[in-house]
Amino acid sequence: LACEDKPEENVPDTADPTIEDLEEGCFEVDGGDGYRWLNDAITVASEGSVISMASCELEHEEQVIINKAVSIVGPGSNSFTLVAPVNETALVISATGASVSSIAISSTRSGLSIEEAHDVTLSDISIAGVGNYAIKSIDSDNLSISNLSLVGNGDGALQIDGGSASITDTTMMGNTGTTFAILGGSS
Repeated sequence: LACEDKPEENVPDTADPTIEDLEEGCFEVDGGDGYRWLNDAITVASEGSVISMASCELEHEEQVIINKAVSIVGPGSNSFTLVAPVNETALVISATGASVSSIAISSTRSGLSIEEAHDVTLSDISIAGVGNYAIKSIDSDNLSISNLSLVGNGDGALQIDGGSASITDTTMMGNTGTTFAILGGSS
């Protein structure tokens, strides 16, 4: 029999079996189920979902990719640190409308990268002692940064290459390289 001639009962189930196999943990999606990995919570979340981590350990190691408009809400920058694997950027945002708040970030590379994502909001985030820039933004418009602490980072605190940003109540000091670099016609 050709593939199209197979009886319907032999057609495999197309549902993603990995959703049921995800490990339980502290990253809760919309106040419901919690997942062990933040990337798993993002995968399960819908556009506009809120991912909270009130019951998470003090530190969590993972490179996180935000590729949809979700809000990541931590318990406070003094209560939770996202630690990047060695030589990785801790948090990469490529989704328009995403937001991250109330966490600290640690990395041997850059802390946070925003790539061609618009209307991104960052608040109450602490990034200290990363090897490169604390935050790098490339061609991202309408970036909103408030109440951040970007201290003692290798290349500098903030690099904006193209796009636009609004920065309020943010501390940038003791950075080895350029504290704040604006490139490529940024505003």
